[in-house]
Amino acid sequence: MVGEIAEIELHGEDMYFQPGAYIASTPGIKIGVRWAVGQV
Repeated sequence: MVGEIAEIELHGEDMYFQPGAYIASTPGIKIGVRWAVGQV
């Protein structure tokens, strides 16, 4: 449903977000930024 927020526990896995989707994390989370490149 639009507008709902869910908690997702990561156990050593990566998570990828659409631009503007990230809102919060707990201390110790490593956050990086990379450009997404589409195929032509």
